[in-house]
Amino acid sequence: MKKKVLKYLTENIADIPWLNINELVAKTFVSKTVIINLSQKLGFSGFKELKFQINNHILSQNKEDKKKTGVL
Repeated sequence: MKKKVLKYLTENIADIPWLNINELVAKTFVSKTVIINLSQKLGFSGFKELKFQINNHILSQNKEDKKKTGVL
Protein backbone atom coordinates (compact mmCIF):
# COMPACT_ATOMS: atom_id res chain seq x y z
CA MET A 1 0.00 0.00 0.00
CA LYS A 2 2.84 2.39 0.78
CA LYS A 3 4.24 1.86 -2.71
CA LYS A 4 0.94 3.01 -4.18
CA VAL A 5 1.09 6.23 -2.16
CA LEU A 6 4.76 6.82 -3.02
CA LYS A 7 4.01 6.30 -6.70
CA TYR A 8 1.17 8.80 -6.54
CA LEU A 9 3.32 11.31 -4.64
CA THR A 10 6.18 11.13 -7.11
CA GLU A 11 3.99 11.21 -10.22
CA ASN A 12 1.86 14.10 -8.95
CA ILE A 13 4.31 16.02 -6.78
CA ALA A 14 3.13 19.46 -7.95
CA ASP A 15 -0.41 18.67 -6.78
CA ILE A 16 0.51 17.46 -3.29
CA PRO A 17 0.66 20.89 -1.58
CA TRP A 18 -2.94 21.49 -2.67
CA LEU A 19 -4.36 18.17 -1.43
CA ASN A 20 -5.62 17.47 2.05
CA ILE A 21 -5.21 14.03 3.53
CA ASN A 22 -8.80 13.03 2.74
CA GLU A 23 -8.28 13.85 -0.94
CA LEU A 24 -5.07 11.81 -1.01
CA VAL A 25 -6.91 8.93 0.66
CA ALA A 26 -9.55 9.08 -2.08
CA LYS A 27 -6.97 9.19 -4.88
CA THR A 28 -4.78 6.37 -3.55
CA PHE A 29 -7.46 4.14 -1.98
CA VAL A 30 -5.53 3.73 1.27
CA SER A 31 -6.32 4.76 4.82
CA LYS A 32 -5.19 7.94 6.55
CA THR A 33 -3.08 5.73 8.82
CA VAL A 34 -1.08 4.44 5.84
CA ILE A 35 -0.37 8.00 4.67
CA ILE A 36 0.57 9.21 8.15
CA ASN A 37 2.80 6.18 8.79
CA LEU A 38 4.51 6.64 5.43
CA SER A 39 5.08 10.33 6.17
CA GLN A 40 6.65 9.40 9.50
CA LYS A 41 8.75 6.66 7.92
CA LEU A 42 10.10 9.32 5.54
CA GLY A 43 11.16 11.38 8.57
CA PHE A 44 8.27 13.83 8.88
CA SER A 45 5.98 14.34 11.86
CA GLY A 46 2.96 13.67 9.64
CA PHE A 47 1.35 14.40 6.29
CA LYS A 48 1.10 18.12 6.98
CA GLU A 49 4.87 18.44 7.38
CA LEU A 50 5.45 16.29 4.28
CA LYS A 51 3.21 18.64 2.27
CA PHE A 52 5.02 21.67 3.68
CA GLN A 53 8.43 20.29 2.68
CA ILE A 54 7.23 19.32 -0.80
CA ASN A 55 5.88 22.84 -1.25
CA ASN A 56 9.20 24.34 -0.11
CA HIS A 57 11.04 22.09 -2.55
CA ILE A 58 8.79 23.15 -5.44
CA LEU A 59 9.22 26.84 -4.57
CA SER A 60 13.01 26.54 -4.37
CA GLN A 61 13.10 24.66 -7.70
CA ASN A 62 11.03 27.43 -9.30
CA LYS A 63 13.43 30.07 -7.98
CA GLU A 64 16.43 28.14 -9.32
CA ASP A 65 14.77 27.70 -12.69
CA LYS A 66 14.08 31.42 -12.90
CA LYS A 67 17.69 32.24 -12.00
CA LYS A 68 18.97 29.89 -14.71
CA THR A 69 16.74 31.47 -17.35
CA GLY A 70 17.40 35.01 -16.12
CA VAL A 71 13.75 35.67 -15.27
CA LEU A 72 13.01 37.09 -11.82
